[in-house]
Amino acid sequence: MDAGADERERFNFTMFLSVAVHGILIFGISFGAVQSTSEVPTLEITLAAHHSEIAPNRADFLAQANQLGSGSLAEDAPAVAPTSPFQADYESATLQAAQPMTPEQTAAQREGSTELVTTSANARKQSNDALTVTDEGDAQVSTPDSSRLAIASLMAQLDSQVQEYARRPRRVVLTAAATQRSEDALYLDGWRRRIEAIGNLNYPDAARRQKLYGSL
Repeated sequence: MDAGADERERFNFTMFLSVAVHGILIFGISFGAVQSTSEVPTLEITLAAHHSEIAPNRADFLAQANQLGSGSLAEDAPAVAPTSPFQADYESATLQAAQPMTPEQTAAQREGSTELVTTSANARKQSNDALTVTDEGDAQVSTPDSSRLAIASLMAQLDSQVQEYARRPRRVVLTAAATQRSEDALYLDGWRRRIEAIGNLNYPDAARRQKLYGSL
């Protein structure tokens, strides 16, 4: 009887110890996702038109060389304006040389220009004659009231726009982008141009006919 009681006690103690250990593991240990305290800053890539020995304090783009920003635009802009992919004014991917004009076409163009100048001169002469007051006649040409009111309204709007522009705060703006030198900028920009070229060559004809364009 004593041996059986000892076995039951050991079994009960083992069960109690197992439950206690599992309880500590379940309720005492918790897991959580690691949260990043800071995000890695990202910058767009462009090609710098000029090289600068001094790096800018705040770069707007990555490029193959340092470049200090300057210019007259209200927003940051890359050094070279990017071309929109998949958009072209011609259907063929092959550029053809311009054909020289024939002597007949040149003569026709000159004749058309002469007629245009003559017509413009005659129109100005007729307009001046209509507004001229002769010494012999008693006719007097006066500006209608509606025209005077329209001119006064336009002058008032112009004065208001000038005053509003004068009250604008002066700010430093950019035309040439401030770029920071990066070893990979030239390589990545080359891949970007290659992807755009392949996309332009393989753009669907149906989408081109419907003028469905996009940008990367």
